[in-house]
Amino acid sequence: MTELEQLRQQMDDVDASIVEALEARMEIAKKIAEYKLEKGMRVLDKSREAEVLISREGMLKNKEFAGAVNALFELLMEISRAYQKTVVQQYKAFDEDQAAVNVAYQGEKGANSEAVLKLYFGSSAHGISCNTFEDVFSIVAFGKAKYGVLPVENSNTGSIVQIYDLLTQYDVSIVGEQQMLIDHNLLGLPGSKLEEITDVYSHEQALLQCAVFLKEHEMTQHPYFNTAVSAKFVAKTNVKSNGAIASSYAAKLYDLEVLAEDISTYADNTTRFIIIAANREDIEDADKASVNFVLEHKSGALSKVLAAFAQRQLNMVKIESRPLENRNFEYVFYVDFEGKNIQENVSDVLEENKNLFVNYKILGAYKKRETIQL
Repeated sequence: MTELEQLRQQMDDVDASIVEALEARMEIAKKIAEYKLEKGMRVLDKSREAEVLISREGMLKNKEFAGAVNALFELLMEISRAYQKTVVQQYKAFDEDQAAVNVAYQGEKGANSEAVLKLYFGSSAHGISCNTFEDVFSIVAFGKAKYGVLPVENSNTGSIVQIYDLLTQYDVSIVGEQQMLIDHNLLGLPGSKLEEITDVYSHEQALLQCAVFLKEHEMTQHPYFNTAVSAKFVAKTNVKSNGAIASSYAAKLYDLEVLAEDISTYADNTTRFIIIAANREDIEDADKASVNFVLEHKSGALSKVLAAFAQRQLNMVKIESRPLENRNFEYVFYVDFEGKNIQENVSDVLEENKNLFVNYKILGAYKKRETIQL
């Protein structure tokens, strides 16, 4: 072998290492894209890219190659950005160039559900305001909106049972979730004072979550359609003794003042929202699933079913029971599980134990998300 052939062989060996490293780098880029997808982050992060160029140049032993290293990593980051955008699009999620999507929510602009839809789908999403939770289900089921955002449980007051009942009544699927720290404040007209407020309007859940504050200040509670609708009502009626429990975002929208901040009875007041769609979506790497089922009247049926899920390493994180219509003391169970290969494992458990069920349904398999705060 000539000296040139030896050098070329060395170059081939180095190139093989580069190809292997590139493959590993692209796999990491995919994971970063998935993380950004969960957090609602943009693909392009200019400050991070500048840091990378400085860092990689600092790794050089021979500074003569600084220009080559900068050119190489600028190209690598361009390739990574393009790949991450492809991943985002494949996951049917938003990025900065995605066209608007119709998303239904209950309440007026400024409601917590509206805030969640903007955070989940991006600012280009078009929110459709609905008067009731059932309206959200209805327009999603019949295709007037692609998605719906609904609160399903609160860390302090528990489940919103109407949502569970509607999940049985309507043929929709859960395709996502989002947990959000709730910003409950007492709002009043500009110039009003806390001690002047005698009547407070808000959604019944918000009133429950702020019960101690309301009792201490001897305020009369008025359940109303929604937190944002309540803020709008107080602004419109222009009565100084009226207040609303709503977010600081709603205060800005309806030109109200925050008279008392963070009035929830418990700290870390968190609400879990679900995202529904008319059709099930195949979500790669889904790690959470929701199911409902009705069991045969057999001794130990529920314990056997839950044990079967546990044997598949599926962690039960929520169970809720709701009475069946026209069937005394019989119930439909709603259960949330977390785990790997969740769609396949849940389907297998249900099929293997079908003799224990009157009926069952996989409500959806999706990605769990970390709690966010506005």
